[in-house]
Amino acid sequence: MTIKQKLIVFASSMVLVAMVIATLVSNVVFNNMLTNSAVRYLETASYSAQELLKARREQMHVAISWADEMEGMPTALARRDTAALEEQLRRVIQACPFLAFGMFLDAQGTVLSCMDGMRQDCGVLFQKDLEVMRQEGMAAAYALVPIDALFEESSAARERWDVRLEQQSGTLGQGLISYVGIPIYDGRQLQGYLLVGEMLNHNDYYPEAYSQNVVHSFLTISANTTRVCSNLPESDTHYLGTEIPAVVQQAAAESGNYFGSEQAPIGGNYFFRYQALYDLSGTLVGYIGVGIEEEAYTSMLNVNRLIMLSVMLCLLPFIVLLSGVVSSRIARPITVGSAMAKRIARGDFAVLDEQAIPDQPKSEPEELLQSMQTMAQTLKKNREDIERYIQALGEMNKQLESMVDARTLELSQTVKALRESNRVKSTFLANVSHELRTPLSSNISTSELLLDEIFGTLNEKQKKYVKNIWLSSTHLLQLINDILDISKIDAGKTKVNLERLLVHDVLEEALTVVKSLAYQKQLQFMVDIVPEDLHVWADRLLLKQVLYNLLSNAIKFSDPSRRIWVSVALEKERGFVRFSIRDEGIGIEERDMERVFREFEQVDNSYSRAYGGTGLGLPLSKKQVELHGGYMELRSIIGQGTEALFWLPLRDEKEEEHGEDTGG
Repeated sequence: MTIKQKLIVFASSMVLVAMVIATLVSNVVFNNMLTNSAVRYLETASYSAQELLKARREQMHVAISWADEMEGMPTALARRDTAALEEQLRRVIQACPFLAFGMFLDAQGTVLSCMDGMRQDCGVLFQKDLEVMRQEGMAAAYALVPIDALFEESSAARERWDVRLEQQSGTLGQGLISYVGIPIYDGRQLQGYLLVGEMLNHNDYYPEAYSQNVVHSFLTISANTTRVCSNLPESDTHYLGTEIPAVVQQAAAESGNYFGSEQAPIGGNYFFRYQALYDLSGTLVGYIGVGIEEEAYTSMLNVNRLIMLSVMLCLLPFIVLLSGVVSSRIARPITVGSAMAKRIARGDFAVLDEQAIPDQPKSEPEELLQSMQTMAQTLKKNREDIERYIQALGEMNKQLESMVDARTLELSQTVKALRESNRVKSTFLANVSHELRTPLSSNISTSELLLDEIFGTLNEKQKKYVKNIWLSSTHLLQLINDILDISKIDAGKTKVNLERLLVHDVLEEALTVVKSLAYQKQLQFMVDIVPEDLHVWADRLLLKQVLYNLLSNAIKFSDPSRRIWVSVALEKERGFVRFSIRDEGIGIEERDMERVFREFEQVDNSYSRAYGGTGLGLPLSKKQVELHGGYMELRSIIGQGTEALFWLPLRDEKEEEHGEDTGG
């Protein structure tokens, strides 16, 4: 099949497919439009039916609204004056002759007066609603009640309101009522209630009023799931007593309403919308259903389908003819271009001079042909350029390899030199620190002997200068010890001698060292160890040094007369022992949390001037904790204090029995 034939088939198929899709889409759109139209129509119809019920309840409310304001009514209730109450009921019935029942109840819900034919104990049917009336001042709702519990057995109302069941023998025995009730007060004292209502079973008012408001529509009111009221023609009254469809019951019970179609007894399909009715407690007691004929809507859709099909059949010959003309004009430049492409693919660029191509293209295919010629010319030039670039790239690649080899050698030598420099630095610091400790220890011992006045009494000025020598030497020795410890750790020469330690003993030793410093600032330690006999595997000297450094920091940065909390706890599930030292000091900014763990770093120079120190305590403590396999962190709030925490790992029973020293 040639490209021209393919284009004809393709163009015709695309147009036909487009028309089919348009038909299907229009069908769906019309279906949605019809459904939405039916939904909106039935929503309006359902609203109209609800308004009819609402208007009757408002009429009932107006008829009884005087009861709590009328002088003497609360007194009549309080005195149980049945004559006065019966007179007021007659006034209500005159205002609302459609009422099926009415009654006065006392505050406990006992019937004091009621309409003729009602049971004297029917007040129990409304006991659960009286509290709502008392709280809200009025209640207007639906309710489903047993007819024999509302009316006397000999009353004509029982036969009038009961509905005969069509799908089974017997009668419904229940009535769907719409009622209004109000509480009646004497001042603030509740004296009783007035309830009036109408029966929706066999109610003629709503079908007639609805038919006048909404023409060509059908209304049904159901007590629970049984239809008890309808505006269907008189000859079809057998519609009463039937059950609404199960799908309606389920959907309306879940969402409160249902829209769909069903087969009506009078014949034909109808769109129906059901609205659920609830009593004051939220229990579903019935439905209002409104419907409209489906045939009026579906006829429009059928006409639309016929119009679309007729148009498509009439246009088919013209589509094929037009496709042939258009395909011929499109196919020619493509055929020529295809031949050119085959020769160019074989490397035959002479075709560029042989093929006549219009200078002024009149269509997109001719523009395509001209573009192919330009592309072929560019391809020829690029081919020549690529050959030159490949040759130059080979020479550049050789030069680049030489440069990379030289740079790699240079970097290797630099890394080696840096490693040697770091080793020499660590060795130098360790050696120098070690050599400085001996004379400093001698200075400290000598100054201590002088301060103790072993060689004679010193005057105050001599004591002052000797004490300065002792303090400076002690501070310098501490600094050298920290530098030496950090250098040994960095050089990998620190050994960790693990042993099973009682936490209480190690902590007590560390506190003893710093108690004099805490005493000078009148600081109080709050110690908590859980459990009290907690043990930990650690190097005694290193653990004491970590605790000493953290306690010293807490004392240093705390104001006088504050507290320092020291707590140790077992975190067995995580496999660690947690140590915490928290002060009420100056705190640390969030941005400075990482800096304080760097060697010789402090938050800023003002800290050094105000509190002293070298910035080695925290870095050294962190490294000593990590030698044990633990980790450390800080938590701090400016102005509220800092908490230093570190965790040491637990060891299982096997490790505790065969514990060995570990080297760092």
